[in-house]
Amino acid sequence: MAEPKFEVNVGDPTTGESKLKAQTDYLVTVTTNLAEYAYHGERVDKSVDVPESEEGIGTALVPDRVIKVRKTFSDFLKLGELLVKGGIAQADKLPALPPKTMFGSNDPKTIEKRIKGFQAWWDHVALFEDVRSSQFVSAFLSAVPKPDYVQLKATLLEKAAAAWKIPENEWQVTKDSEKTGAKIMTKGEEGSKFVMVRSEIAVKTPVDHFISIYRDVEQFKNWCPEVSFRTVETVDDKITQVMNVSYKVPVLENRDTVFYTTEFPGTPEDPNKPGACFIAACSISHPECPKRRGYERAELFINMTVLEPCDGGLKYTSIVHTDPHGKVPAAVVNSTLGRASAQLIGMKEYVEKTFSS
Repeated sequence: MAEPKFEVNVGDPTTGESKLKAQTDYLVTVTTNLAEYAYHGERVDKSVDVPESEEGIGTALVPDRVIKVRKTFSDFLKLGELLVKGGIAQADKLPALPPKTMFGSNDPKTIEKRIKGFQAWWDHVALFEDVRSSQFVSAFLSAVPKPDYVQLKATLLEKAAAAWKIPENEWQVTKDSEKTGAKIMTKGEEGSKFVMVRSEIAVKTPVDHFISIYRDVEQFKNWCPEVSFRTVETVDDKITQVMNVSYKVPVLENRDTVFYTTEFPGTPEDPNKPGACFIAACSISHPECPKRRGYERAELFINMTVLEPCDGGLKYTSIVHTDPHGKVPAAVVNSTLGRASAQLIGMKEYVEKTFSS
């Protein structure tokens, strides 16, 4: 039986110019068969598929993978701090990382000492299961950079505006709408097998109360209990975040997605509309969210919720376009999306109940 493997080599220093000064980075190469890294790097033997295992994360092994990332001295120090502050078991047993130097950080002798110190540190990381399998080490070994959030916000606003401008006559009302009072509409999208869904419903509560519920992801379990939320990063305030959402799918493999979400004033068409606001989101790649075994990663092209004051309450409008990926017929997904009124009604009833009480 194969044994757990987590072999690390630190070397190949490269010194280049950063915005402020010369900076040296180091190549970290990891060879591992741990299931937690089944989607990091590349398989050594590319003819072998990653197998499913009933043993679960932390015990299952996969074919050997090689992970290569370049990191600076500051990156190593930050990882060490995160492991300790994050309360990872046995992190306090790791040796000290090489110390900072006031001068000569790019001197060949200093670099050589640092490589030896980094190597000794990683050799100990490999010994402790909780450390080597932690989310902090996983993020460190991810080659995915953090998004440019300024550009991402501008792009998201453009996507929301384009979806909002789709003419009414291009949406097809579903039969489910006639039975529930929640208006559900679908529209085919060029280049996609999956329909875009627009949902509308009146909610008898002020916008500010609704938004206070919507910002609290723990409240979502009251109308969609199969969905779990995790805040990956708070970008600049409590309303701009990166979220990892997972949800159970009957029969099929469970899904998860990683998305950036933020709020805007007004509507996508009129940012100055009094009392209105909207929340928008789209999928991103993030270094702290590698793919997970047992989950197919869905892609969220656009998800927005527009709240407009109306008749003593608000008009709720949602537009969603997503690709669940995996082996699932598009016709089945589209049919399910077109019957999305149950969650919408559940959300409305819960929000109204919390306001009246």
